[in-house]
Amino acid sequence: MRQRISLSLFIVIFLCIAGCSPKFSVLVDGRTSQEYEQNKSANDSYKIIFDNERDKYDFDYKFVYDSIVNTFRKSSYRIVDNIYDADYVVFVNFEVKGHTATINHSTPITGQVGVNTHTTYTYGPYGMTPHTYTTPKYGTIGYDKYQTTEIYYTHLLSVAAYTFSKTDMEIAKKVWQIISVTSDEANDFRSNLPALLLVLEKHMATDTHGSVNIELYEKQGELVERQEMIKAN
Repeated sequence: MRQRISLSLFIVIFLCIAGCSPKFSVLVDGRTSQEYEQNKSANDSYKIIFDNERDKYDFDYKFVYDSIVNTFRKSSYRIVDNIYDADYVVFVNFEVKGHTATINHSTPITGQVGVNTHTTYTYGPYGMTPHTYTTPKYGTIGYDKYQTTEIYYTHLLSVAAYTFSKTDMEIAKKVWQIISVTSDEANDFRSNLPALLLVLEKHMATDTHGSVNIELYEKQGELVERQEMIKAN
C-alpha cells in the first residue's frame, strides 16, 4: 500500500513539473585549474572586489557586493577586507544588456478558391434528368505578414579568482572562473540575482566542462533545481 502511494505521489509531482515552466533558466560556464584543486585549503583567504569602476554609493553596487560576500561565506570561504591578507583575489562583474528582437508573423487569409460541383438525378417517364448544384470552396488565398518588436534583457554575473603573491604584492594567475547568464523582460538585475547566486553557490570553483543550462523552480518560496522539485516534503 505504501509503495502504491509513493508511486502515485511521484507521478503527480512529475506531471506537475512537466506542466510547469521554470522560473529561471540560467546558462552557466565554470572553469577551474588543477593547481587550484590541488593547493586549495580551508584556511585560504579571499578578497572580493569589482573589476570595473563603480560608484561606492550606488545601491546595486552595495547590494550585489553584499550578496556575493554572503554567498562565499555561506560556502565556508574566508573573506578578508585587506587585499594584502588575501591568498586569492576574486573579481566580480555584473551587467544588464538590452536586446531588441524582431519577430516575423504570417497569418493565413481565408477566401473562396473555387466551387464544388455536385450532380443529382431524378427519374421520370422519359428517363433521368440531371440537376447540377455548385457551392463555394474555401481555402487559403494568401498570408497577412507583419512584424512585432520585443525587448528582452540578459543578466550576466562573472566571478573569477586569481592567486595573490604576497611576496611580489601583485595578482598572479587566474585559477577559476564562473560565468552565468539569464534573461527576461525586466531590466532589474536584483530580481535575477537570487537565481545567479544559487548557481554560483552550487558551481563555484568547479569545472562544468562547457556551458550547462540549469532550470530553477520556486518551491515553498525558495528557488530549487528540477531534482529538488520531485522530492516529497
